[in-house]
Amino acid sequence: SSSVVGEVTVTATYDSGTVGTLNLTFEALPPSDSESTITSDISIFGVGGDHSAVITVALKKADGSAYTESYGDLVLSPEGTGLSYGTPVDNGDGTYTVSVTADTAGSYVVSATVGDLVLTNTVSLTVTQVDVAQSGATPASITDSTTITVTLRDSSGNIITHGGHNISVRFASSIINQLGIATFGDAQFNSLDGTYDVAVTCTT
Repeated sequence: SSSVVGEVTVTATYDSGTVGTLNLTFEALPPSDSESTITSDISIFGVGGDHSAVITVALKKADGSAYTESYGDLVLSPEGTGLSYGTPVDNGDGTYTVSVTADTAGSYVVSATVGDLVLTNTVSLTVTQVDVAQSGATPASITDSTTITVTLRDSSGNIITHGGHNISVRFASSIINQLGIATFGDAQFNSLDGTYDVAVTCTT
């Protein structure tokens, strides 16, 4: 066996004579379809271009060690079913990265093909969409400085817990807004329950 790819010539000798020579070619083994991995930095994200996940494909040898070179182009699937993929980046070391966004909420199982290698491992993604009618803020009215809690829910009433949304709070009346009787702080995401807290400071 050889740890180096290429051609070698083997010569057999007996006493002072040469018995014969043999040319051997050692070829690189392909990466393993079962050991190679596909992962995502997050498993849940929202609909729209403001939300995305980054998928990483890492090629492995049959013994589980890293396959440290490129093996062709990366293709992810499914395509055209609500997910959109960016241009894959070949890092040249057996790993590939690509961003993914979604325009349709749902559950997806993403698979990868690199060159002629079809990975057996997959990665699951869940895409959420906020339903304004199901979402809300409490308390409904305030008389002094306090904290407003915003809860985002999907169409089934489930709390959307992954964060990453841009939250702003204002009074419903434009006249009250113009009077400037209160200021609102930046929304702070609560990772424990998926809600957002906004500090309200009354100025009059």
